[in-house]
Amino acid sequence: MNQDLTLSSEDPSRRLRQALLDPRSVSPPWLTGCLKALGEGLRPKLPAAFALTVEQRATVAEMSCRLAQHLAPASPAEVGAALALLQCSFPTTITDPTAAKANVRAYAMALEEVPAFALEEAVRRILKGEAGLKGSFMPTPPQLREVANDASRPARWHAVLLRRLLEAEVEREITEEERARVAARFRTLLPN
Repeated sequence: MNQDLTLSSEDPSRRLRQALLDPRSVSPPWLTGCLKALGEGLRPKLPAAFALTVEQRATVAEMSCRLAQHLAPASPAEVGAALALLQCSFPTTITDPTAAKANVRAYAMALEEVPAFALEEAVRRILKGEAGLKGSFMPTPPQLREVANDASRPARWHAVLLRRLLEAEVEREITEEERARVAARFRTLLPN
């Protein structure tokens, strides 16, 4: 996500995982400031002091694009690998082949549009007992989806903020002359 992800001696996959689970933790200070200054509402506005330079705009666009790639749905192979890991870790009571196929379809349906990193993090949290689920049985399709959604929520929100920042209208700074003119008009409205 951030350019210095590859400059660290730390495991890059660990840094990438951290960046996806908490995007703000790897954002440069100027970006954090811009995101805080970003106005709310249907049409985002940005104070002129926080206007993006050409280089910053390119960085935000690149970050947005890379984040969108990581938020793409997991492939069937990635979903299958996650389910296989869970099935090996939890006992199952399904022995009928038809029921097993239906069960796999239910998981595939529940996990549509879930990013691979979020699915991997959901499996990690479940296996570590950090998902708030009872650890005796495999999570149901909706439970697995919920844990994956929780894992992807910060990245999804950060993606929205980056898009809003790129779309934001920069507010024009009011000059001292304009302030003086408005103040003079206001004084004419006051009773003597």
